[in-house]
Amino acid sequence: MTVKDLVVKALDDELQNVNLPTQQGSKGVSYKIENIVANKIRLGKTSVRTLTPNVFQVKANNAGLEVNADWEVWKRIKILFLPAFTVRGSGSIRARTSGVNIEQNIIVERTANGKPKFTVSGCSIRIGRFSTHVDVDNLPSQIDSVLNLLIDPFEGLIKRELEKRVCGLVRPGLQSLGDKLTRNFELNFPFVFDTKIDLGLACDPSSTGHSGLVCLNGKSYPEDRPDVVFPFPAPVLSEVSDSSHMVRISISPYAPNTLLHSLYLQNRFKKTFSPKDVASVFGVSLPVGAIARLLKPVLGSNPPPIALYAKLVQFTVEANHSPMTHFTPEGIEVSGNFKITISAIVNGQPQKLADFSINVMALVGVSVENGKIKASIKSLGADASSSGGLPVHLINPLLNKFLPQLILPAVNGITEAGFKIPTLYGLKFINPVVETKLDALEVASDFMV
Repeated sequence: MTVKDLVVKALDDELQNVNLPTQQGSKGVSYKIENIVANKIRLGKTSVRTLTPNVFQVKANNAGLEVNADWEVWKRIKILFLPAFTVRGSGSIRARTSGVNIEQNIIVERTANGKPKFTVSGCSIRIGRFSTHVDVDNLPSQIDSVLNLLIDPFEGLIKRELEKRVCGLVRPGLQSLGDKLTRNFELNFPFVFDTKIDLGLACDPSSTGHSGLVCLNGKSYPEDRPDVVFPFPAPVLSEVSDSSHMVRISISPYAPNTLLHSLYLQNRFKKTFSPKDVASVFGVSLPVGAIARLLKPVLGSNPPPIALYAKLVQFTVEANHSPMTHFTPEGIEVSGNFKITISAIVNGQPQKLADFSINVMALVGVSVENGKIKASIKSLGADASSSGGLPVHLINPLLNKFLPQLILPAVNGITEAGFKIPTLYGLKFINPVVETKLDALEVASDFMV
């Protein structure tokens, strides 16, 4: 689907079943035309062209439509000395035309809070001749000459109302679509939990004729804290490269950073596990012997047998602050500082033995394959930044062996399976491409509605 297809669909949706107001009057005979509905609208030859990067001109030539309504006429008759009486007639009326030409400009901008804004200007509509047919349910002979009187006000009403209402009918459809795409977008990916994303625009949408450009900051926030203030600003996105796809989307690091900060505020970066938990989740075994040697200075002269560590020791990992990301041509750099607390289970309760902090650095690659977003950790490293009673010279070798050799392949085994790309409010991604660049993640895709 192209930009033209999307605009035409919005126009087509808005022009279906347009209800027009009741028309009534008197021309010797009183009449009322009601239940007027314009339907079966065919847009004919439609074109969308770019006047400037954010101004589109929509033209529909030789569009056709059909308007149906019910009519009623009545006349009060007085004959000599007889009591006055009213005669009535009713039926339906149908008008068709294929000579409707619509032309309007659509200006695409953004509001101060990053919402898309569509403004219609320079709108004109020209309506040609109608073919009108009147069907009669009943009509007394005294007023059968009134039928031709219905046609002029009916056709006049159609012209006036369509000229007044069609100009701008496309704007509500596009505005509604834009609002839906950027308001409270809920992710269903694993590990996101009760977090929502408000896809705020970082620049005015624009077009090169065959494709559109959308810049997103994508502020995430906890569902119960929509007014959260983040400790880092939203960056300014630079121009992205050209693409043959329908839409190019440039996403700033603000999107993943606010997501990570929201998860941090929800205490999602705190987890307690035992060596057995690690084995069941990642399919790897912690080097219990190395852990026993690491804890020897803390445990003193009577440490438990090494075989018992797998049952007696537990670890609590929690972020000291929100992890951060940075987009580079090589991938997504992720960094964070975590506190690791080692405890012993005494009488069923954890008793702290030691703790230390580590800096973790990872480089993540992102791709799209077979309709799924896939991520893989290209490199993973860590170093102890502070230690509470443990020898740092023993911590770092353990980390540098354990993380890349055990955790990295285990995590990649999970993430490389990929997550299915969601359908956003009826828009399905077609042939998407993902690429990381300096300070931006670019997504190019066609769409199907």
